[in-house]
Amino acid sequence: MKSSLAIPDFKGKFNRALYATYLSYVPAQEREQRLKSRCDARGSLAEFVKQDSFGQIFVSRTGPGITREITITTTKTEKFLVVEGDGLIRMRAIGSESIEEYNVTGDLFRWSTFRPV
Repeated sequence: MKSSLAIPDFKGKFNRALYATYLSYVPAQEREQRLKSRCDARGSLAEFVKQDSFGQIFVSRTGPGITREITITTTKTEKFLVVEGDGLIRMRAIGSESIEEYNVTGDLFRWSTFRPV
């Protein structure tokens, strides 16, 4: 796992237990794993974890006013979780001129947004 970021298939209870047991034996000095970050004028991107059945999870940080990526895909599903700042996600189906826009914000994760009952 450490060199490839890959995690095993967790479909079965045995696999989950075996992996948890394995992790309990990894020495403390070997638990830290630095992500390989790719940086450019738009921001930074780092792959976090990979798994054959679901693909990959990565984290990115994008600067204000920057278009991160224009992607054409017919086989993958992308989900976004904004933890800080605001952004605009624009999506257009292949062959369509209609654009769907989603304003996204990380404000939901600020403690001040939770109000006591």
